[in-house]
Amino acid sequence: MNLFEQAQKIFLCQNPDEKIALTLDCANLFEQNKLSWNEGLPIIDYLDPGKEPQPFIVAPKDLKSYPFKKLYGKANAIHALAHIELTAVNLAWDSVYRFRGLPKDYYSDWVQCAKEEATHFKLLCESLKILGFNYGDFKVHGELWAMARTTRHSLLERMGVVHRILEARALDAIPMTSQRFSDIGDRKMVDTLNIIGNEEIGHISSSTRWFKHQCDLQQVNSDQTFIQLVNKFLANPPKGPFNREARLASGFSEYELNELDRMDREFKPKPR
Repeated sequence: MNLFEQAQKIFLCQNPDEKIALTLDCANLFEQNKLSWNEGLPIIDYLDPGKEPQPFIVAPKDLKSYPFKKLYGKANAIHALAHIELTAVNLAWDSVYRFRGLPKDYYSDWVQCAKEEATHFKLLCESLKILGFNYGDFKVHGELWAMARTTRHSLLERMGVVHRILEARALDAIPMTSQRFSDIGDRKMVDTLNIIGNEEIGHISSSTRWFKHQCDLQQVNSDQTFIQLVNKFLANPPKGPFNREARLASGFSEYELNELDRMDREFKPKPR
């Protein structure tokens, strides 16, 4: 059995529950050294993962907001998190399938990431069902996957932009989100977010490792290259405050964090 064939199958799977089950099965096979990874199917330049008709994907400005302390607001917040986690599953398998000829540790990192993101999705869907909702019941935006499309031909850009810029926002947001659920007495969601927050540090650490690996191969400075990517791909710099402790644990350098702080301080929104 071949890792890349399995990654393709999972990536194109439309049903979320089946995608999660296949992810966990594939991760177990890989951990048991039952999948080859040195060669495989020719790469097809897929733009999008398999997806059922729902949830509907809309522009961020078209998402409806609900009061967080009300049932719909709480469920919508959990649903948005679940969508991010399912997108992260697809991202991990796309990074396995698309980028070839790398050390086995690279594939081990992203298979492990897919497995953990799949578990996060399951935990969030359990919380949704307790409230009487299912994944697909709310609209979502597709900004994270849109950037995955943009960076699909460059491992350096995929690691640097999708993971170290966009996904790393979870390191800043999860503690605040956890506090909101704590304030309304939802201990299950607090526990789930603690799991997600701790494991996201590992995911961003993996992206840092392979970002720096590519920088070394291209003989460029990783600190300066990261800031160049922020300026190249984002209309506005990431917004602080930044969780320095978690970001340092994920491999961010003091230089990178200081530059992010500076860009956040100096950013002036353009008048409408």
